[in-house]
Amino acid sequence: RATVQAGAEARVALVDVAYVFKKYTKFNGNYEVMKKEVKQREQEIVEAQNELKNLVTQKQNFTPDSPNYKQLDQKLAQKKAELEILAQNSRQEFTQKEASLYHQTYQEVEAVIRQYAERNGITLVLRASRDEDSSAANPQDVIKEVSQQVIYALPEMDITEPILAILNAKSAPIA
Repeated sequence: RATVQAGAEARVALVDVAYVFKKYTKFNGNYEVMKKEVKQREQEIVEAQNELKNLVTQKQNFTPDSPNYKQLDQKLAQKKAELEILAQNSRQEFTQKEASLYHQTYQEVEAVIRQYAERNGITLVLRASRDEDSSAANPQDVIKEVSQQVIYALPEMDITEPILAILNAKSAPIA
């Protein structure tokens, strides 16, 4: 253990932030709401695609020189453009919402870690992974495991569960 400049003993703790995100009820609830919005938008896009298919079918009933054919052709072009814009805007909107949700949640997690560390005299909190699901057969898991900063720590240094408990208690609905 190192000594801090003021002469106090350095106390180190570890947090598995990925685990906290997986088990944080508020985050998971908000993520589920966002997924429902995405599914609803996807349904709107499917309906617009079906409308396009119907227009194509209708257009096939006319000859290329008929006014109805030209009218349906214009309507088809307009609907295709609208669909492309809807799909592109939807992707951008949900990418932004997802990023915002992760950012906001990380700030909450960080604040709770800071408060917990200050209350418990912890001078340094490191991110660590407790992922036991890694597999030697999966090269990505091996690379992730080998590149971790923390190779070994005493189990009592892991403050993931108390941090998660505080976060979930804060977000629990009041009865």
